[in-house]
Amino acid sequence: MFPALISKAEESAKRALKAAITHTITKGKKALTIGFDCSWSHSRNAKQASGEFVYLEELEDYGHKAVVAFHVVEKSRIIIKKGKDGTSEEKVVIHQGNIDASSRQMEHAILIALLEQIIPILEESDLLLEVCIDRDLDSNKTLANVPIVSEIYAYLKHASKNI
Repeated sequence: MFPALISKAEESAKRALKAAITHTITKGKKALTIGFDCSWSHSRNAKQASGEFVYLEELEDYGHKAVVAFHVVEKSRIIIKKGKDGTSEEKVVIHQGNIDASSRQMEHAILIALLEQIIPILEESDLLLEVCIDRDLDSNKTLANVPIVSEIYAYLKHASKNI
């Protein structure tokens, strides 16, 4: 992973979250409307994924939809070396990751981490959360059990890309 880059992305997301909260409150709304999706390093089932909550309204001074929360997961990189005798094997960790799970579990872990990042801030601001989700995982169950989530919307266009 690239810790400096990830740190900068997280700092940027925190600034954008504050701007989005201010924007939401100024408009008299009771809920922050965000989209959730994951990006894979190469393809689905890859060793790394990042996920983000994207604010779905236009923010002044942003030429794009603002990322308001960001998280990265990465599997460990392990190689198997043959022993000197030619028959025994030894596992060597080349890079220690922060998760050891399937791609579906990785995506779910990202969702939970993102919720943990923003829920305390939204509670302080007395805001609820409306989430637009791609529906290609069991996130609806998780979101339905989060008290601050007031609405869950399906991003149907995403489903059509998978057909």
